[in-house]
Order: sequence, then structure tokens, then C-alpha cells
Amino acid sequence: MAPSARSRPFTMIFCPNGENSADKSGRRRRKIIPVNSLLPIDIENDNFKGSMIVIHETGNEPGFEEDADGDEPDQKRRGVELQLQGKFKKDTNIVLWAGGELDQPLKLGWFMQNVVKLCANYAKKKTEGRLFFNLGTKTEPPQMGFPFTQVFTVVMTPPGSEPPKLGSKELGQVPWQGGGEVKINKTDTFTLRYHTPFVDLCSWELLKVPGVSPLPLENILGDIRGSKVVLYDLGTAGSHANWRQGSIIEWEFALGNPGENWKEDEHGDSEPSSSSDGEADSQDLLVPNDDKAYVSDSESSEDIVNEDDEELRRQESQGLQAIPA
Repeated sequence: MAPSARSRPFTMIFCPNGENSADKSGRRRRKIIPVNSLLPIDIENDNFKGSMIVIHETGNEPGFEEDADGDEPDQKRRGVELQLQGKFKKDTNIVLWAGGELDQPLKLGWFMQNVVKLCANYAKKKTEGRLFFNLGTKTEPPQMGFPFTQVFTVVMTPPGSEPPKLGSKELGQVPWQGGGEVKINKTDTFTLRYHTPFVDLCSWELLKVPGVSPLPLENILGDIRGSKVVLYDLGTAGSHANWRQGSIIEWEFALGNPGENWKEDEHGDSEPSSSSDGEADSQDLLVPNDDKAYVSDSESSEDIVNEDDEELRRQESQGLQAIPA
């Protein structure tokens, strides 16, 4: 199947030193993480050492048409996945959250604010209120955060045991670990897997919302083309708004333009990890979860959807149907 006419590449950049990205010794540089790499890519900063892969499998990946043509018609695509594996270098009562911040403020009218409220009710229901969302202001961009176990399947492997390989079918079949706290430590190998089938980053569309999908994301977000993606220690940060002070691992996401090529790392640093041979097979397993309760600050939409709650799904779909195409 040929990619959508809307298809374009995107870039995921590992930022080892936060926004400034280059430490004084030049030892660690920003690193582009190749999409659908056959092998994991090594990453390291002062808080974490390991490897990661980014999977995007919706059929709209420009330049991957040959691979897509070989797919079986009924084969289930993996959607979007972020997989991370390694060891934390610090374990002093880390309160780990996963979140993001858009690259500019939203410009929402009255109607769209009400659509966001519908989506927020959905997210709150599915997370039992354990989320942070700040819609932003005219000058401040929106920010969202969840306890990291809310959005990641977590596997902790003790020393002497073999962790699941990134990209493998084995990791794709690991069930979500359930509610409760996961304590960060420096001895276990942590494997984290985030998965969503509800967004296409290449065609920039919302998927699998009854009656409206695929829905162009610019119809909801406006001209948003990038974001920060971060794992942060809320205890160190003190507040969600101050997440930069507690940043543990940080990435930047940037949307490309139709017709552009996938970007390569300008320093040639995106070398495959030497510690994994990375099978390439996985299953979809979305992650609703539970963790220590923190108060939800505002309204939001999130891609955590189940087959139940038909009434709430219907209300959200009706609201989205009214968005101009």
C-alpha cells in the first residue's frame, strides 16, 4: 500500500544534556534516532545508559513502500512504539513521570476548548485522574504528564538474567504490569515499552476514533510541528511546570514536510547498539496503568482507548465530527 499524500518524515532527537544538548567536553552530542532501525541505538547521559528504538508502522512511512508492499493484507501493524532499555545511574527516591510539551501555544476557540474537555474526560476516566495537563496560555505552550507506569510497560531484569530484546516479539507480548509503584534502582536493567495505535506521526492524523478517523491533527492542534518528550523526576523538579530541573531523559520531536527525506545524524553518532541483535517483531499492547495519585490540573486528550465506555466514545466522536475537515 502506497503512503498517504499527507505522508512526511519526522525526526526524533535524543538530547543528552537537555535543551543545550552539547556538554562542554563535546563528549555527548544530540543524536537523531533512526525510525525503524534494525538494531537499537545507544544513548547515554548523566542519568541513564542504554539503548532505544523508535517503531513507526502504519503504512504511511515515506521511503518504506517496498517493505509495506510485502505485508499481508490482514497483517496487523504495530502503530507507534518507543522502546527503551538500560540502567539508571541514580536511584535517590526518583518519582518518575513521562510527559511532553508542545513547541508553541495552542490557539483554541470556544468550540475547540469544549472538544478538548470531552477528550479530557476520557483521559481522566481511563487514568483515574492520575495525569497532569496544563492547556497553556497565549504565551505558554501546553504540557502533559503521567506517572511513567501509566504509559509504559515496564520489565525489570535483575543482574545475571537476560532482558527481553528491543523490537522482539517477546517484548511485544509482555503484559502491562498493573498498578502500583515501580521503584527506580541502579542494579536492575529496565526495559520500557510505549505503544499507541491511535496516531500516525507521518500522515499527522488521529486514528481509530469512531466516525471521524483519520482526522488531521492540525484541525485540533493548529500549526504545531514539534514537541519535547521527557522522562522527569517530579521529586527533583518540585512541580510539573519545572520539569526541566528534574529531566532524566529528554528527546525532541520535529515534524518534516512532504517530499523531504528522513534526516540522518550529522555527527554519525547513531550507531547500532553493540549489546543487542534486535529481532524485529512485536505485538500491539496499549498501556493503561495506575501509580501514586497526583492531581489532574486541567483538560486533555490522550490516546488511551478501550472497547468499552461506548457512551463516552460516542460523545467524543460527535464533538470531533463537528471539527471542520
